Amino acid sequence: MNRREPKNPSCPSEPSCIEPASVGNGFVPVANAEQRTYWNEHAPEAWVTHQEAMDEQLRAHGALALEALELRAGEHVLDLGCGCGDTTLALAAEIGPSGRVMGVDLSAPMLTRARERVAEGSLTYVELEEADAQTHSFPEGAFDAAYSRFGVMFFEDPVAAFRNVARALKPSGRLSFVCWQPASRNPWVTVPLEAVFPFVPPPSMLDPNLPGPFSLADPARVSKVLADAGFDDVKVEPAAVQMDFGPIEQTTEFLMTLGPTARALREAQPSEQTLDAIRIALRDAVTAFATGDRVTLGSSVWVVTAKRGP
Repeated sequence: MNRREPKNPSCPSEPSCIEPASVGNGFVPVANAEQRTYWNEHAPEAWVTHQEAMDEQLRAHGALALEALELRAGEHVLDLGCGCGDTTLALAAEIGPSGRVMGVDLSAPMLTRARERVAEGSLTYVELEEADAQTHSFPEGAFDAAYSRFGVMFFEDPVAAFRNVARALKPSGRLSFVCWQPASRNPWVTVPLEAVFPFVPPPSMLDPNLPGPFSLADPARVSKVLADAGFDDVKVEPAAVQMDFGPIEQTTEFLMTLGPTARALREAQPSEQTLDAIRIALRDAVTAFATGDRVTLGSSVWVVTAKRGP
């Protein structure tokens, strides 16, 4: 990726910050144009369409990080990668109208859905911002805590991003997020991918060295990134969650639309005939994990907590 020194004063003075790029209806400083494109052009329609199903599948994971944050009424909280707003609503319920929640995300379409949900609840103390958390000029020392449910693995420069988050926190401000353990420990990833590998190659998003869902799968790397970004008292705790994907046919179509399997299909662009064969193989694979007609697949995550250093 071509990267340039920032000329725009809204970028923090990090070497990885780049010029603003057009996102949605405005101009947002971003450090990773590929992620910007993916979350605004390739992924959002499916995520918005399947928002309720995704929230149901991921809510238990997010609750682990939410509980670890130990929020109190009236606090100001930053929601990193807020997506369609489920986590933002959960944070708002914890801190109440005397507090403030700011949700940020790169995806304009997903934020549109989030704004609809916030408006439905008349949550005037919730603010949503189209922004890259790595480069956005957050007010310094404005937040008591920062939180994320699978929203912090996509940074171009994780140290710069978390340093920017630390800058937004008050002294000793808390950070809590949940991220995936390696793909090999996540049957929700391996089961469908093993079914489709005879037809298509692995998706690029599995590379732990690139921005993507598994970039923070190594707990040693997580600890180093946060320490280098200015966080203390870093803890990385393992957790396992069973994910209910619903009926077999629904699960099959869902996995072909969202997640690593869907990314593999998008990158490979198989023929319709091959897609039909993939659908059959995928259906057979998930059926082995069905109780009755409902498919349950395991997942493994890290629950990460830290505090802003002095």
